[in-house]
Amino acid sequence: MVCFFPNCMIEIYEPVEGECCPYTGERKDAWRLIDTVPADFQPNKDGSDEQMEYGNILTDSYKIYVHIDTKITDKSRIKLVGRDVTFEVIGFPQEWNRFHMFKKITVQTHRHPVL
Repeated sequence: MVCFFPNCMIEIYEPVEGECCPYTGERKDAWRLIDTVPADFQPNKDGSDEQMEYGNILTDSYKIYVHIDTKITDKSRIKLVGRDVTFEVIGFPQEWNRFHMFKKITVQTHRHPVL
């Protein structure tokens, strides 16, 4: 059984239409802070989620558990409060509506902070 024990605070960002670049005319990425919530942040230790690259194991995916009422989508970006690391949601958030009501989100670290 998985239990939800918050061990950090996360900020959830959603994409919004940004300004146009004056040189290319393309829209720039812009992000709006939606919520700051407590979360249970854990490394993903499933063997299927680790990848091998040049003999090194990449362990840049994590599991985050939040309250079931948290508004988060597959397009959300997540940032740990107090750190410059940002994460991208992989797949869709899974809702566990049983004895412990929470959402499970699998995220992957951005190589360069987005926010």
